[in-house]
Amino acid sequence: MNLKTGQRYVGPGGAEMIVSKASGEGDLTDGDVPLQIKGASVDFGSASTAEDAPEVTMGKRLTSPDGSVSVLITKAGKCDLRLNGEPMELQEAKQLPSSD
Repeated sequence: MNLKTGQRYVGPGGAEMIVSKASGEGDLTDGDVPLQIKGASVDFGSASTAEDAPEVTMGKRLTSPDGSVSVLITKAGKCDLRLNGEPMELQEAKQLPSSD
């Protein structure tokens, strides 16, 4: 799947996100379940988020281990977010210099 900046996705656990940085191709999944493009006919069938999946919080950014893809969570929910099978990591806020 060709990831595009600005594309919105939804997962079976109710989490929604928008791609804020993308370079190249990759598959966004919730565990083993592929995410669906928001607005398309979303049908996960019997697939669901794992019981032990972490809760993602609105406003948090997650990034791929190589830094090529970054997403912003727009609706909280359970989601084991992965890119090409690799877990995505919470992006920490950058430390700003003090204004002494």
